[in-house]
Amino acid sequence: MEELAASYGETEKGFKSLSETLSLRVGEIGEVAAETLSKMEVWDKSLNKRSRGLSDASDEITRQVLEASAAINSRTQEMKEVSGQAGALVNELKERAEQTGVADFLRRATFITERLQSLAVDMTRLLETHISEDDWHRFNKGENGIFIRKMLGFKEKSRLA
Repeated sequence: MEELAASYGETEKGFKSLSETLSLRVGEIGEVAAETLSKMEVWDKSLNKRSRGLSDASDEITRQVLEASAAINSRTQEMKEVSGQAGALVNELKERAEQTGVADFLRRATFITERLQSLAVDMTRLLETHISEDDWHRFNKGENGIFIRKMLGFKEKSRLA
């Protein structure tokens, strides 16, 4: 029995020692857990703060992209309108250039015709063809070819019919 009592005493000492060691270890684990929780709490706050920052930055970027897109669409529409107007102006300029060319040609042709008719008057005088008062009236009324016909000996328009 003494042996049993001694064995029981040693077992009890062992349990006490084990209990003290476990208590120390549980205390250490508690401290480490508290420290870990504290660090995780700080990390969680930092992560939440940075997450909000990223979210805010993303929202701002989205807003700026939408504004830029709207501005680009507006500018594109304006450019289309201006391009259409420029095309219309080019067409109008082409038409005016053609009209100006035709008008310039007609003006020059009229000038040449008038000069030729003036020469015909002078040549008729030189060739001593008789020019009547009636011929001058017809010339002044707009029948500019009268002297050329007279000079070349053509018959009158009214007599040809």
